[in-house]
Amino acid sequence: MSFLDLLNSRVEVGVYVPTEDAYGGVTHVWAPRYTRLKCRIQAISGQEQVLYKTERTPVTHKLFCEGDKIVRTKDRILLGSREFNVVLVRNIDELRHHLEVEMVETT
Repeated sequence: MSFLDLLNSRVEVGVYVPTEDAYGGVTHVWAPRYTRLKCRIQAISGQEQVLYKTERTPVTHKLFCEGDKIVRTKDRILLGSREFNVVLVRNIDELRHHLEVEMVETT
């Protein structure tokens, strides 16, 4: 089984971008970077929960996707009606094989 065979979900990745409002002021909106990013999402294990409780940043889920995609901290992940904020993005061994994205569920 290949890595791509394990990617069993599709999500939207949103980026928070500044835009000009009708009065010339700046406001921010979510714009889609990817609308159907193939990925795998897993809730973190009990052992990982213990580890993350010792750190300052809460994490509830991990997302795995292909390494050539662009996902950044502060992006938003939408899976159906569920919403996640990206906390950390890891390019494992800097090989661009896959990304491991740590997230916290907000809904």
